[in-house]
Parts: sequence; C-alpha cells; structure tokens
Amino acid sequence: MDVQVLDAVPESEFKDMLEYLAEHNVPRTKYRVKVGEGRSATYGIVGRRCLAPDLSRHTCLNVEFFSMLLAYAKKYVPINFSSVQVNYSYNCKPHYDVHNQGVSYIVAFGQYEGGRLMIADKSYNIQYQPLLFDGSKLLHSTTPFEGTRVSIVYHTIAPSKRFPFIQKLSDYECIVDGGVHKIRHIPSGILFHKGRTPDHYLKKKRDD
Repeated sequence: MDVQVLDAVPESEFKDMLEYLAEHNVPRTKYRVKVGEGRSATYGIVGRRCLAPDLSRHTCLNVEFFSMLLAYAKKYVPINFSSVQVNYSYNCKPHYDVHNQGVSYIVAFGQYEGGRLMIADKSYNIQYQPLLFDGSKLLHSTTPFEGTRVSIVYHTIAPSKRFPFIQKLSDYECIVDGGVHKIRHIPSGILFHKGRTPDHYLKKKRDD
C-alpha cells in the first residue's frame, strides 16, 4: 500500500482539541530542525536517548489532551500505534520518518489555506481528510499555508538495537481521579500526573 485516502471526518470532531490547543501552547521544537520549523510535540511513547522508550513528558503534562487523542483514535484510526505527533502551524520540509516503522495515519484541521501534504510527487488535501501512508519509505512535506493548521500523526516508533522493545501504550490509561486528569500504569496501578513521567515515580520508589 502506498497511500490510502480514508473517509472525511466531521469538523466537529476536532472542536475540543482546537479549544484546548488555543489555551495550551504546543512548544516550539528544537529537536526536529532538519524536518521543519514551528511547534511540534509527541504524545505517547517516545525514544529517550539512554533510557528505554516510554511516555513523553508532553503526555504527562497534558493528560486531558492526550485522552482526546486516544478518544479520537478509538473512533477513527484503523492502525495500531505507539505515539502521536502533534504539529501546530509547523512547516514541514521534505523528509522520511527515519525513526518510525510501518503505516501512519495523518489528518489536519483548523482554519487555514494551502498546507497540502506532498507525498512523493503528488499532493493531498488532508484538511479533515485523513490518509494512511508509510512515512519511513515515502518522502513527504507540507506546502506553504496561511492560518492555523494542526496535524496529528498516529504512528509506531521503530525499536533500536539498544532497546529492541518498546513500552506498550496499552499498558496505560487516562482517568479522572479527584477531578484531576491522570495516567494510570495498568500493570502496577501507579498514577502519573502533574507533569511527572514514569522515571520520576520509579526513582522515588527506589529512594524510598
């Protein structure tokens, strides 16, 4: 499969996400300068240099938003995934997703003009129109745009030689505990919140 265009998603499905992002800025990334410029963050499982892949800090800082991404996926994303890339008005240069494996799901939303997704030599309008493609094998980029353009990409990160496994996203769930959005590690029952990643809790447990 090269590119598969899926059924359009109603604009209303993105209302809560847009409202959340309007009040909580996506940070300007400094780790993807070769890919593009703008604001971008990864939710779910990420690689962490000398540590085994696990939940990103953005996930634990924005549990409410992460729960929205998971709720959307349950309704519309037909692939397995470990991570979600959120790009906010991000100008994407031609690149391959060298740290991903397999097929990704992408869709864009917001009030903007332009911003088509170029895959190889063909352009696609992904505004409320999701598609599947393998970004690790197909060169892709974004055409110039004006306005607020948000894209979300559901994908799976590739294992490395040092860490041939990755933490399962299915081992975590989003809950509301005492009126606070938290993430629960299902096997252990540990709750993550207030921006704390799993390492904070594991370190505290060792210190105790």
